[in-house]
Amino acid sequence: MSSWSLFATCGLVLTGVGLHFAPDAVSSRLRGAITDVMRPGQQAVSATGETLRDGLAAISSPSVQTQQREVARLREELDAANARSAMLVARLAESHDKRTREDSLPSTIQRLPRLTSPSLIEAAVLGDVLAEQWRSGKLLDRGTANGVRESSLVVSSRQPLLDLGQEGELLPEDAVLLGRCVIGKVERVGRWTSTLLLLTDAAYRGRAQLIHAADKGFAWGGRGILKGQGGTLCQLEGIAATESVRVGDGVYTAERDGLVTTPLYYGRVVEATLGPDDREWHVLVEPAPLPNRLNSVQVLRMNVNAERLAAGM
Repeated sequence: MSSWSLFATCGLVLTGVGLHFAPDAVSSRLRGAITDVMRPGQQAVSATGETLRDGLAAISSPSVQTQQREVARLREELDAANARSAMLVARLAESHDKRTREDSLPSTIQRLPRLTSPSLIEAAVLGDVLAEQWRSGKLLDRGTANGVRESSLVVSSRQPLLDLGQEGELLPEDAVLLGRCVIGKVERVGRWTSTLLLLTDAAYRGRAQLIHAADKGFAWGGRGILKGQGGTLCQLEGIAATESVRVGDGVYTAERDGLVTTPLYYGRVVEATLGPDDREWHVLVEPAPLPNRLNSVQVLRMNVNAERLAAGM
C-alpha cells in the first residue's frame, strides 16, 4: 500500500472515531459537511447508473424497422375495424328507419315479392401487363375478320379493366364493391371486359348521404353528390349550410330505391368547413382504404324478379 493510501485510510479512521465521541451538535454539523462534500460523487454515480440503464434499454428494444412494421400492421387493423364499424352504424340506422316505417303501417298489409332484386357477381381486375396485352389484341388468336373484337371505347380507355362485359350482363353505372364498401362503378361495357372508374377519379359522380351520431343512436344527415378529384380524397357537394356536418361522419350511398336494403359505405368526412357567407359546406371525404393490389371485386347488378313476373301471369 502506498504512503498516500495509508495516510488517507488513517484519516478516515480518525474522522470516524472523532464523530463517534464528539458531542451531538458537533457531530451533526460534521456529518452535514461530509455529506455535502460527497453529494457530487453520489450524483455522478446515480447519473452513470441511469445512463447505463438507458443504454441497456436501447440495446434490448426492437429495431426501428420492427417498430415501423408493427405500426403499419396496427394501422391496417384500425382501417379494417373502422370499415366494420361503419357497416354496423349503417345497419343500425337502416334498421331504425325500417322499424319506424313498419310501426306506422297496418298489421294486415299485404307483402308481394319485389319487382327487382340485386345480385353480386365476382369480377377479376386485370393487371397492368394483362390489360395492355388485351387492349393491343395480343390475347386474341383470331382477327377482326372473324368478328372477334372488343368495344373501341373500352380498348381506348386507360381505366382498370374488369374481366366481365356484356356476357356478364353488366351495365354502365353498376356499383363496384369491395366487401360492402363502394370503390367505384362500371364506366364502359365491352363484349368481354369493362372499365372500372374509381371513386377518386376526377370523372366519378355518385349520390351520397351523411350519417352521424345523435342523442338516440344515429341519424341520417344531408344528401349531396360525391365527386372524385383525381387525388386521394373526394369532395361531397350540395350539403346545405343548415345541415350538421362533423369530421368523422360516415358517408354512404343515397340510392335506397329497393335495389339494396342497406346503404353502402363510401368513406368518412376528414374535413368540413363553412365560411360566414357560404351556402354550402366544403366537405372532403376519405374513401374506404384499398389493398395494395386490387385483384377481385364484386359488381352489384339489378335483376328482374322472375317470381314476381310469374305471379302476375
